[in-house]
Order: sequence, then C-alpha cells, then structure tokens
Amino acid sequence: LVATYYALLAVCAVRALLKPALIASLIACAVVAYYIGHYNVVFDAAMMSNVLHTDAHEAIELIDAGLLATVLLAGIIPSLFVMLASVRLRSWQHALAARAGTTVIALIVAICALLSVFQTVAPLVRNRHEIRHLLTPLNLFSAAARSLRTGLSSATTPVDPPVMVSRDVMTNTGR
Repeated sequence: LVATYYALLAVCAVRALLKPALIASLIACAVVAYYIGHYNVVFDAAMMSNVLHTDAHEAIELIDAGLLATVLLAGIIPSLFVMLASVRLRSWQHALAARAGTTVIALIVAICALLSVFQTVAPLVRNRHEIRHLLTPLNLFSAAARSLRTGLSSATTPVDPPVMVSRDVMTNTGR
C-alpha cells in the first residue's frame, strides 16, 4: 500500500508543493484515522459533504483529547520530519529519471506485495467493496474528488441503500 501511494505521489510531485502537500496529507489523515477508529465510521463522499457542511459549533463538539493526541502523534510529529528533510535541487532531466526509476521500483514492490497476499485479499475486496472507504489517505482523496465532482448538495443523498461493514459501521455503496 505504501509503495502504491509513493508511486502515485511521485508522478505528481512538484518540488515547491511536495512538502506542503505531504504535511497537509499527514495531518488530514491523522484526523480521518481518528474518527474512523473512534466512531467506527467510513469516510466516503457523503461523509466529506457532511464535514464541509458542519458549522463551527458542531466541529468544536467533536474535538477532544484523543483527537489532539492522535493529530500530534500521527500528524504533527511526522510533519516535523518532513519539514526537516532536505530536498535536493536537480535538473529536470535528472529529477525525471530518478522519479521514474523509483516509481518503477515502488510499483514492483507493490505488485510483489499484492501477489504475496492475493489469495487472502482478493475475496475480501471482491465481496466487500466498501472496504475502500477505510484506506486512508485514499478514501480522503477519493471522497474529496467525488464531492467536488458531484456537487456538495448531491453528495449527501445516498445513491444505494446502506451496506453493513461491521456491526457498528454503515456505508453507502454509491458509485
């Protein structure tokens, strides 16, 4: 999974935007991971729409010590390491070659990792399409893109009936 995210990030990495994008992603993913774990929810387009329509009073009610600790440990501290990392200035040809090489290596690692667990994971993914809403940061980015594409008001209307993810988790499987 990490290798796949690296390959996706390497394709669109721009030197000036790389660190801010990584830091924003780390902090946003820490928040999303906290709410997924604490409230047993999934993060899909409907949830993104709810987040975007939440007012300040509702948002303040959802902030607690657990959220702050999670954001500190999973968002702020890793962000400090990203800030301290140095990014070498290279010619665009050298940067393109290095990025292409590391992307190919990351994809090979991802494919090998997938093949090693394919028999176990394939039935789960095939039978439980809603599991994609638990993969942070992929769920965050796909929910944001879907909310923007479909419009904020229509994202709150479920397309399909809710599907049971676990005893406490419900999701809409709208495509």
